[in-house]
Amino acid sequence: AAPAESAGVPVIISTTLEDAALRLTNFDLDEAGLRGVIARLNPDKADAITRMYLDANLEKPPYLAQAQAITDSGARRNAIIQGERRAALGAAPTWMYIWAWPTPAFDGKFGAVHGHDVDASFHIVRSNMVGSGRAEGHLMADRLASAWVAFAKTGDPNNPVIPHWPPYEPGARSTMIFDANTRVENDPRRAFRELWA
Repeated sequence: AAPAESAGVPVIISTTLEDAALRLTNFDLDEAGLRGVIARLNPDKADAITRMYLDANLEKPPYLAQAQAITDSGARRNAIIQGERRAALGAAPTWMYIWAWPTPAFDGKFGAVHGHDVDASFHIVRSNMVGSGRAEGHLMADRLASAWVAFAKTGDPNNPVIPHWPPYEPGARSTMIFDANTRVENDPRRAFRELWA
Protein backbone atom coordinates (compact mmCIF):
# COMPACT_ATOMS: atom_id res chain seq x y z
CA ALA A 1 0.00 0.00 0.00
CA ALA A 2 0.93 3.67 -0.25
CA PRO A 3 -1.32 5.47 2.24
CA ALA A 4 -1.82 9.20 1.85
CA GLU A 5 -0.90 9.69 5.52
CA SER A 6 2.74 8.82 4.77
CA ALA A 7 2.97 10.29 1.26
CA GLY A 8 5.36 12.98 2.48
CA VAL A 9 7.76 10.51 4.12
CA PRO A 10 10.75 9.29 2.05
CA VAL A 11 10.99 5.49 1.97
CA ILE A 12 13.47 2.80 1.00
CA ILE A 13 11.89 -0.47 -0.16
CA SER A 14 14.08 -3.54 -0.39
CA THR A 15 14.14 -7.23 -1.05
CA THR A 16 16.92 -9.79 -1.07
CA LEU A 17 17.49 -11.82 -4.23
CA GLU A 18 16.76 -15.21 -2.66
CA ASP A 19 14.58 -13.89 0.16
CA ALA A 20 12.42 -17.03 0.42
CA ALA A 21 15.45 -19.28 1.06
CA LEU A 22 15.06 -18.52 4.77
CA ARG A 23 12.15 -20.94 5.04
CA LEU A 24 13.32 -23.58 2.55
CA THR A 25 15.35 -26.66 3.43
CA ASN A 26 15.14 -28.77 0.27
CA PHE A 27 18.79 -28.13 -0.61
CA ASP A 28 18.94 -31.20 -2.86
CA LEU A 29 16.12 -29.93 -5.10
CA ASP A 30 16.67 -30.95 -8.71
CA GLU A 31 15.25 -29.64 -11.99
CA ALA A 32 12.12 -31.81 -11.78
CA GLY A 33 11.54 -30.67 -8.21
CA LEU A 34 11.92 -27.04 -9.28
CA ARG A 35 9.29 -27.61 -11.97
CA GLY A 36 6.96 -28.96 -9.29
CA VAL A 37 7.46 -25.83 -7.17
CA ILE A 38 6.86 -23.60 -10.20
CA ALA A 39 3.74 -25.61 -11.12
CA ARG A 40 2.25 -24.71 -7.73
CA LEU A 41 2.92 -21.02 -8.46
CA ASN A 42 1.76 -21.05 -12.10
CA PRO A 43 0.56 -24.43 -13.42
CA ASP A 44 -0.22 -23.13 -16.91
CA LYS A 45 3.36 -22.07 -17.71
CA ALA A 46 5.42 -24.29 -15.43
CA ASP A 47 7.79 -25.59 -18.13
CA ALA A 48 8.59 -22.16 -19.58
CA ILE A 49 8.98 -20.52 -16.18
CA THR A 50 11.20 -23.32 -14.91
CA ARG A 51 13.41 -22.87 -17.96
CA MET A 52 13.57 -19.08 -17.37
CA TYR A 53 14.81 -19.56 -13.80
CA LEU A 54 17.27 -22.29 -14.70
CA ASP A 55 18.69 -20.23 -17.58
CA ALA A 56 19.05 -17.17 -15.33
CA ASN A 57 20.82 -19.21 -12.66
CA LEU A 58 23.33 -21.35 -14.52
CA GLU A 59 25.87 -20.97 -11.70
CA LYS A 60 23.35 -21.65 -8.93
CA PRO A 61 21.53 -24.79 -7.79
CA PRO A 62 17.80 -25.27 -8.42
CA TYR A 63 17.28 -24.62 -4.70
CA LEU A 64 18.25 -20.94 -5.19
CA ALA A 65 16.28 -20.66 -8.46
CA GLN A 66 13.29 -21.88 -6.43
CA ALA A 67 13.94 -19.21 -3.77
CA GLN A 68 14.06 -16.53 -6.46
CA ALA A 69 10.80 -17.72 -8.02
CA ILE A 70 8.97 -17.72 -4.70
CA THR A 71 10.42 -14.30 -3.86
CA ASP A 72 9.63 -12.83 -7.29
CA SER A 73 6.04 -14.08 -7.19
CA GLY A 74 5.42 -12.79 -3.67
CA ALA A 75 7.59 -10.40 -1.67
CA ARG A 76 9.33 -8.73 -4.63
CA ARG A 77 6.08 -8.37 -6.58
CA ASN A 78 4.53 -6.68 -3.55
CA ALA A 79 7.57 -4.43 -3.06
CA ILE A 80 7.30 -3.30 -6.68
CA ILE A 81 3.58 -2.62 -6.31
CA GLN A 82 4.31 -0.51 -3.24
CA GLY A 83 7.03 1.40 -5.13
CA GLU A 84 4.67 2.05 -8.04
CA ARG A 85 1.89 3.24 -5.76
CA ARG A 86 4.19 5.55 -3.81
CA ALA A 87 5.61 7.03 -7.02
CA ALA A 88 2.07 7.61 -8.30
CA LEU A 89 1.39 9.82 -5.27
CA GLY A 90 3.98 12.28 -6.61
CA ALA A 91 5.07 13.22 -3.10
CA ALA A 92 8.18 12.13 -1.16
CA PRO A 93 10.67 9.98 -3.09
CA THR A 94 11.00 6.23 -2.80
CA TRP A 95 14.19 4.26 -3.40
CA MET A 96 14.27 0.58 -4.28
CA TYR A 97 17.09 -1.91 -3.82
CA ILE A 98 17.78 -5.60 -4.26
CA TRP A 99 20.42 -7.09 -1.97
CA ALA A 100 21.99 -9.65 -4.32
CA TRP A 101 25.27 -10.32 -2.50
CA PRO A 102 25.08 -13.90 -1.20
CA THR A 103 25.99 -14.54 2.39
CA PRO A 104 29.19 -16.57 2.76
CA ALA A 105 27.72 -18.19 5.89
CA PHE A 106 26.84 -21.89 5.72
CA ASP A 107 29.06 -22.26 2.64
CA GLY A 108 26.86 -19.80 0.73
CA LYS A 109 24.01 -22.28 0.29
CA PHE A 110 21.32 -19.72 1.25
CA GLY A 111 22.35 -17.11 -1.35
CA ALA A 112 21.13 -13.58 -0.65
CA VAL A 113 18.62 -14.74 1.94
CA HIS A 114 15.93 -12.84 3.85
CA GLY A 115 17.37 -10.54 6.52
CA HIS A 116 20.93 -10.99 5.29
CA ASP A 117 21.15 -7.27 4.54
CA VAL A 118 20.16 -6.28 8.09
CA ASP A 119 23.59 -6.94 9.62
CA ALA A 120 25.20 -5.05 6.76
CA SER A 121 22.82 -2.11 7.19
CA PHE A 122 23.99 -1.81 10.82
CA HIS A 123 27.62 -2.37 9.75
CA ILE A 124 27.94 -5.52 11.83
CA VAL A 125 30.96 -6.75 9.88
CA ARG A 126 31.89 -9.52 12.33
CA SER A 127 28.61 -11.31 11.72
CA ASN A 128 29.00 -14.62 9.90
CA MET A 129 26.17 -13.45 7.59
CA VAL A 130 28.40 -10.58 6.42
CA GLY A 131 31.52 -12.68 6.18
CA SER A 132 33.02 -12.61 9.68
CA GLY A 133 35.12 -9.52 9.01
CA ARG A 134 36.36 -10.52 5.55
CA ALA A 135 37.18 -7.68 3.13
CA GLU A 136 34.24 -8.16 0.73
CA GLY A 137 31.73 -8.32 3.57
CA HIS A 138 33.22 -5.18 5.07
CA LEU A 139 32.90 -3.42 1.69
CA MET A 140 29.26 -4.49 1.34
CA ALA A 141 28.51 -3.27 4.87
CA ASP A 142 30.23 0.05 4.06
CA ARG A 143 28.01 0.48 1.01
CA LEU A 144 24.67 -0.39 2.59
CA ALA A 145 25.26 1.23 5.97
CA SER A 146 26.41 4.48 4.31
CA ALA A 147 23.15 4.58 2.34
CA TRP A 148 21.04 4.07 5.46
CA VAL A 149 23.01 6.67 7.45
CA ALA A 150 22.64 9.21 4.65
CA PHE A 151 18.95 8.40 4.41
CA ALA A 152 18.46 8.80 8.18
CA LYS A 153 20.24 12.16 8.12
CA THR A 154 18.76 13.68 4.97
CA GLY A 155 15.91 11.51 3.65
CA ASP A 156 18.12 10.63 0.65
CA PRO A 157 20.44 7.56 0.59
CA ASN A 158 22.92 9.05 -1.88
CA ASN A 159 26.47 9.39 -0.59
CA PRO A 160 30.05 9.09 -1.94
CA VAL A 161 30.37 5.37 -1.12
CA ILE A 162 27.74 4.21 -3.64
CA PRO A 163 26.88 5.10 -7.25
CA HIS A 164 24.23 7.79 -7.77
CA TRP A 165 20.86 6.28 -6.85
CA PRO A 166 17.79 7.87 -8.49
CA PRO A 167 14.38 7.54 -6.82
CA TYR A 168 12.08 4.79 -8.04
CA GLU A 169 9.67 5.82 -10.80
CA PRO A 170 7.50 3.41 -12.81
CA GLY A 171 9.08 4.57 -16.09
CA ALA A 172 12.75 3.85 -15.31
CA ARG A 173 12.27 1.64 -12.23
CA SER A 174 15.77 2.60 -11.02
CA THR A 175 16.90 0.02 -8.48
CA MET A 176 20.21 -0.23 -6.64
CA ILE A 177 21.70 -3.71 -6.87
CA PHE A 178 23.91 -4.32 -3.86
CA ASP A 179 26.41 -7.00 -4.80
CA ALA A 180 30.13 -7.22 -5.51
CA ASN A 181 29.50 -4.85 -8.44
CA THR A 182 27.08 -2.46 -6.72
CA ARG A 183 25.22 -0.47 -9.38
CA VAL A 184 21.88 1.01 -10.40
CA GLU A 185 19.83 -0.93 -12.94
CA ASN A 186 16.68 0.27 -14.61
CA ASP A 187 13.94 -2.34 -14.33
CA PRO A 188 16.13 -5.21 -13.13
CA ARG A 189 14.69 -8.68 -13.52
CA ARG A 190 12.13 -7.22 -15.91
CA ALA A 191 11.10 -10.54 -17.45
CA PHE A 192 10.38 -11.92 -13.98
CA ARG A 193 8.54 -8.75 -12.92
CA GLU A 194 6.30 -8.98 -15.99
CA LEU A 195 5.79 -12.70 -15.49
CA TRP A 196 4.40 -12.31 -11.97
CA ALA A 197 2.65 -8.93 -12.45
